[in-house]
Amino acid sequence: MTFFKKFFYGFICASLSLTTLGIQPAYAASLTVNSADDTVGNDSACTLREAITNANNDDQSGSTDCAAGSGADVITFAANYTITLGSQLPAVTSQITITGNGAANTIVQANAAPNVATYRVFEVSATGNLTLDGLTVRHGRCNGSCATNSNSGGGILNIGGTVTVTDSALSGNSANSGGGIYNNNNGTVAVTNSALSGNIAGYGGGIYSDNYSTVTVANSTISGNSATASSGGGIFNYYQSTLTVTNSTLSGNSTTYRGGGIYNAFTGTATVTNSTLSGNSADNFGGGIYNNVGTLNYSNTIIANSAGGDCINGGTIGANANNLVEDGSCSASLSGDPNLGPLQDNGGPTQTHALLTGSAAIDAGDATTCAAPPVNNLDQRGVTRPQGAGCDIGSYELDASFPTVVSTSLVPSYTTGPSNFTVTYSENVYDPAGDSNPDDVTNPVNYIVAEDGANSAFDTASCAGGLAGDDTQLAITGVTYNAALYTATVTLSVPAPDGTYRLFVCGTTSIVDPAMNELNNGLSDYTFNFIVGNAPPSTNNEVGTTASSLPKTGFAPDKVTALPAQPAELTYARMGDIWLEIPSQKIKSNIVGVPQNEDDTWSVDWLGDDTGWLNGTAFPTWNGNSVLTAHVTNANGLPGPFADLKSLKYGDQIIVHLYGQQYIYEVRASPVPTPPTTPSNPCPTAPT
Repeated sequence: MTFFKKFFYGFICASLSLTTLGIQPAYAASLTVNSADDTVGNDSACTLREAITNANNDDQSGSTDCAAGSGADVITFAANYTITLGSQLPAVTSQITITGNGAANTIVQANAAPNVATYRVFEVSATGNLTLDGLTVRHGRCNGSCATNSNSGGGILNIGGTVTVTDSALSGNSANSGGGIYNNNNGTVAVTNSALSGNIAGYGGGIYSDNYSTVTVANSTISGNSATASSGGGIFNYYQSTLTVTNSTLSGNSTTYRGGGIYNAFTGTATVTNSTLSGNSADNFGGGIYNNVGTLNYSNTIIANSAGGDCINGGTIGANANNLVEDGSCSASLSGDPNLGPLQDNGGPTQTHALLTGSAAIDAGDATTCAAPPVNNLDQRGVTRPQGAGCDIGSYELDASFPTVVSTSLVPSYTTGPSNFTVTYSENVYDPAGDSNPDDVTNPVNYIVAEDGANSAFDTASCAGGLAGDDTQLAITGVTYNAALYTATVTLSVPAPDGTYRLFVCGTTSIVDPAMNELNNGLSDYTFNFIVGNAPPSTNNEVGTTASSLPKTGFAPDKVTALPAQPAELTYARMGDIWLEIPSQKIKSNIVGVPQNEDDTWSVDWLGDDTGWLNGTAFPTWNGNSVLTAHVTNANGLPGPFADLKSLKYGDQIIVHLYGQQYIYEVRASPVPTPPTTPSNPCPTAPT
């Protein structure tokens, strides 16, 4: 307490001193654009043009329709708009953040079509600091026609200022230099979680940076841009300028001269880390990268599928660790085809090239580089590195594992119902901006808290089937997510009243990880039952188990049983790399998912030599009762995988192999349930 008092007194003294000196705080203003028009006038419509003018001048000189600017201003949009400009927007001369409703929903364009306008979209002066978050900038054009810097920066012109582009897109812009972005005179540009595509320039189709300037590109994709007169289809970095590219993809960029992906020249420094350059082309040299009298540092990077050579070095190569360059150029440690998939949505905010099975890039990255900033053991999509024995080279980390629910803060019984609860996942899950994406961990529809009805039974079987019977649902008002803890907090509209409830965390319909692997591999939901007050338990209140009987398995020995074709609705789910091993029985059998029928039974006739997991019981390796079944005698009359299962004895191991990991159980008891009656607890002593 004494320390706190001293600190607080010192803070007050400092505040008094600042006030005495006449230093006053500058408070930010919030301005809301409520029109897609591009007009100026007192007509009750606050346009983007008017809002920028007010923010620049810290007043209402643009229009009284918008709030007055004040300090570091934030401009938002009342609805989803496509704003078509009649001329360039006012140059940004102060600190302004423009926050859209997502790149697909907030579009600022110079014209409805590319290569038509005679002006750019945004300009930032030396005193300006512009942040663009969640919008699209497109169809600006400066080919000698723009009022300032007439040939430069079709989308954004930055002369000595600061530009930050986040969760946004720049497309279809053109200029003689810097089709998407032109950065010069000690300017600073940072591009994160964004896409630059289809921009055209003579130099630097996507980005042009020159004269002691700085560009940082992270978790972004630069694709399909072109330099038609000289160099740098994707990025042009020149004269004492610094370029840093991390966890990003440069794909399908082209130039008529040098450096289809990146052109780094004349004392420029380019540092490329955990990035993938694929399918870029140069008519002269260096389809991927051309380093000309500059310094190239690159680590954990793929350069492949280039036309004009993958990498040409006419300068200095500094850092050079664990790179895979298909043609072996630029002193790469690995060469050969990296076996990449096409540029597509592989999860995350931007498109990537996936590593396909057998790629030499898998587990071949430098661990220190992956762990250190700015990679921070994440890939471009936000997938945790490493997923295997080592981190992968390139912007994409191969993730074949699916997320599961590790725990919930709910408990089986309450006197007073909870108003919120947490759900903790086994890994990071998908959390895009907003909460409306169908796969979003913060979308409330991905959680169901069902209460049983008058029949005292849960009729709701899954998220895929939706609320059923006389079950009712508690309203969920919001979900927040802590990515560091992999934990979602679900808030109910009111504390749960007395009743019997089942929580569904949706795996059959929705929640995925950043690599788009579905919760529980899409085969089942996570469920948890709880009671509030003195409510009677549901008649099917066992967690994860709703069937009343085990299926009959096996056929008559020494006799062939003819089986009909397996109905499509009874098709077993192939769950990937999951299989059962019982060493004492010499059993090794793939595990498949057996769907649960509408009458809460299963059909296992077509298992053959596979082992079936009965969907509706706990997923193998999870807490709860999990039922795995196989034939004692197959339909051909010969012994099946479980022919001698009755001989299992105390201490025998049962191993579930799941995506490279082993879950080892030991027999503690061996009860033999007799169909059609299922014991109330099929596993009275939990294996260890």
